[in-house]
Amino acid sequence: MITAVPHVKPCAHDKYRMTCDEFDQLQDHVGNRCQICGVPGPETPHGALHIDHDASVGEWAVRGLLCSRCNTQLDSNIHLLDGEIVSRYLGSPWYAARLVGLGIPSDPMPEPPIGSTVTTTTGCSWTHSADGWLRSAAGGTQVKTTWRAIERGHGPHRLRVRHATEGGPLEATAAAVAMYKRLEEEVRAAKEQRDQAIREADENGCAQTDIVKATGLTRETIRRITNPEAAAAVRNSQRSAQKETR
Repeated sequence: MITAVPHVKPCAHDKYRMTCDEFDQLQDHVGNRCQICGVPGPETPHGALHIDHDASVGEWAVRGLLCSRCNTQLDSNIHLLDGEIVSRYLGSPWYAARLVGLGIPSDPMPEPPIGSTVTTTTGCSWTHSADGWLRSAAGGTQVKTTWRAIERGHGPHRLRVRHATEGGPLEATAAAVAMYKRLEEEVRAAKEQRDQAIREADENGCAQTDIVKATGLTRETIRRITNPEAAAAVRNSQRSAQKETR
């Protein structure tokens, strides 16, 4: 009888978003043998089988368990392996069967609309803003990512989507206001970064005409950023002249 390898934290399967129970189920499913050559896990050089996943789908897309030899040759020398067994193995990956069992389509999930929040079964949460998917991090900073990265990293079976309209009109309004405030803060921060870059360019001797070409801003806007006191004086002078002509 072939026994499963005991778990040692951190488990290698954590990388592939598998729980210990799921890994044990996979070992039982394959009899703890390489799914291509059939060698028992304890008889491999490392004493255990390797987790094989489909990188084109995502880290979570575990195909099965292989010995180190078959795992390596599957990537670099697939012609050295039994073609029929390999075709059967690649044609029935473990992750696809698991999705079917959970009643989840294997097709890529459509990206939820702006205002939606997606939470993983491990507690990570992102909100879809006009600037991408944002997650709060330490220090109050916002980490930005893409929907593709979230889906590839966790898989559809570990994502829970809450749309902005769920929970009634008050919740939807609160979500929209919160998103607007976040966008305001992002625009304010981006504007400050832009102004700082323009001031540094001016201090380094860049011609104003070159700054105008590079930024698409008007000369007046450039002057207001690089020399706010002088720009304010010009505006006051213009207002005084307008009053005198009335």
